Amino acid sequence: MQSKALNSGTRTICIASGKGGVGKTTLSINLATAIAEQGKSVLYFDADMGLANAQIGLGVDSVGNIGHVMNGLVRLDDIIVKSSFGVDLVAGASGVEALASVGRVESARIIQAFSGLSNRYDVLIVDCAAGISSSVLSFLQACEERVVVGTAELSSIADAYALLKVMVNDYRLDDFIYLPNQVDNEQQGVRLFESMDNVVGNFLNASLHYLGSVSKDPMVNLSWQKSTPMLRLAPSAVIASNFRQVAKALLARPAATQPSGAVQFFMGQT
Repeated sequence: MQSKALNSGTRTICIASGKGGVGKTTLSINLATAIAEQGKSVLYFDADMGLANAQIGLGVDSVGNIGHVMNGLVRLDDIIVKSSFGVDLVAGASGVEALASVGRVESARIIQAFSGLSNRYDVLIVDCAAGISSSVLSFLQACEERVVVGTAELSSIADAYALLKVMVNDYRLDDFIYLPNQVDNEQQGVRLFESMDNVVGNFLNASLHYLGSVSKDPMVNLSWQKSTPMLRLAPSAVIASNFRQVAKALLARPAATQPSGAVQFFMGQT
């Protein structure tokens, strides 16, 4: 595989977590919105195959989802919907048992389906399901940037480490961003990152990248009720500033030059 497939066209960012309930989709939606605010064209793929809900957070009604593409009923281009926040959406499926556990072959088919959108978007955000399923691991491999979201809860720390361990030991990937979420303040976020980075360094012989952290905000629930990202609901809030900082840092990172060895999103672009 040539590194050219990574460098040209669309920047690909996968956002994952070891466990659910850490605010990953809220973070993904707001990062996508923050990147769009910087003048980038953004496509958001809700890659949770069983419990997708990004369309609620973005306030759109999807005419179809990735399951319809996999079944050959429509093309990927047919199900893209535009939100009013500058982010286009490819919806995942919700409540479809067969899609909740897609394997590596099906995941590869999904990834290859995006080749037809080559060079139409500046950034692709892939919001994975929580955990270490085959689809999550495939989507992480298929993206340039790999963001693991975690909170200060012990279960989140343990599960985030488990996800990183699989990717480092079994897939030989070592370039990860660890993003502390729902922290009390920036100091707690730095401490959480440093703690995880130390463990990863000591036991996995790898290191993590820090781009900032995201604070708690009680208005997040209201943003879901209003189907409006926090960036638009409370643009001057600390959490909105956090999202913009992380988005800016993500875009400032050099483009990846080393392929993972797996099928990549937009592999065919030039």
